[in-house]
Amino acid sequence: MERFQHKDQERRNPVGNSYTFDSTKINLISSCGETVEFCNEYFELYAQIDEVTQECDWTVVEHIGSSTEGHPWKVDEASKLVTIQGNESDSRLTMRIVRSLVMLEDINNGKVMFKGGAFTNKDGQGIAIMGEKRSGKTSFLLGYMLRNDSQARFVTNSHVALGFENDQVYAYGYPMSVGVRLNVLEAMKKRGNDKITPIIDDLRSNLQPGGENRYYIDPDKLSQYLSGRIASKTHLDKIIIVRSVPPNSFSGIKKLNIDEVEVYLKSYYLKHLQSDGWYRLYDVDASQQINSIRDMLEQTDLYELTFNVNSSIDNINLVDQI
Repeated sequence: MERFQHKDQERRNPVGNSYTFDSTKINLISSCGETVEFCNEYFELYAQIDEVTQECDWTVVEHIGSSTEGHPWKVDEASKLVTIQGNESDSRLTMRIVRSLVMLEDINNGKVMFKGGAFTNKDGQGIAIMGEKRSGKTSFLLGYMLRNDSQARFVTNSHVALGFENDQVYAYGYPMSVGVRLNVLEAMKKRGNDKITPIIDDLRSNLQPGGENRYYIDPDKLSQYLSGRIASKTHLDKIIIVRSVPPNSFSGIKKLNIDEVEVYLKSYYLKHLQSDGWYRLYDVDASQQINSIRDMLEQTDLYELTFNVNSSIDNINLVDQI
C-alpha cells in the first residue's frame, strides 16, 4: 500500500532535471519520477545533470493522464516547448524526445549527421566508422573496445555527427542502446576474442531479443562492460569506411583518396538522412550541411576496411597499424 501511495505522490508532484549536452541544454519536467530517473541514468555519460533552470534551449514536459491524437507529443517551436501526453508514463519515449532535440539542434548548428560510430583508439586518435547496415561497424567497435586499452574510449555506434570546433574536426556521439546479435558475438569469441564472453553470458541470462533478433544494451550497462571508458566526443583523425566480406575472405585495409570518399559520404549521408533512431520533431534543412563534408575530409586520413567477422582480431590489428 505504501508503494502505491508513493507512486501517486510522484505523479502529483512534478520533478525534473536539466541536461547540458555538448552544445544544447534541455529541461525535463515530469509528473513521474521514474521517467526522470531513467533519463538521468541514460544521459549521465553524455550530459551534465543539474536542477531545472530558466536558461535552456528547450523544455520537455511529460503530462500523465491525458492523451492526444496522432503523435503523443506537441511541439511549440516559438516557445521551445515539447509536451508529451499519455495515459501512462513512457520513460523511453521521453528519453528519445530529449535525445532527438539534441540531434536536431546539432544539425541546426552545422554538424553533419551520419549513421555510423566513433571511438578513440589506444593511441588517443579519434576514428569515425561508416558503412552500410550489417557491414560490421558495431562488431568491430565492440571487439576493439573490449581489449581494455586504457586510452581507448567509446563514443557512439549508431549515429555520429561531424562538426568543427576551433577550426578542427570532431566526432560527436549520442546516448543510444547498442544492438548486438548473439550469433555474431559467438563467432567473434570462437575466433579468439575471449573478452566478449561476459556480454554473451549476460545476454543469455538477462535479456530478451528485440527487433531483428538483436539484443539491446543501454549506455549504463555498456559502461560497465567497458569499465567506464565512454566519451561524448573525440577529435577526429581518421575516417574508416567498413565493407563486409564473406567469412572465408581476407580482411584488409587500404588508404582512400579524398575524391572517392567525398562521393561515397555524400551519397551515404543522403541515403540515411531519414533513417530510424530519432524523431523529426520539427523541420530542419539537413541537406544544407552536405557541402561541409569536403572541408572535414581535408583534415582527416581516409581508409577502407574489408571486414570479415571471423577475423575480428585481425581487423583490430589492421586498424591499429594505420
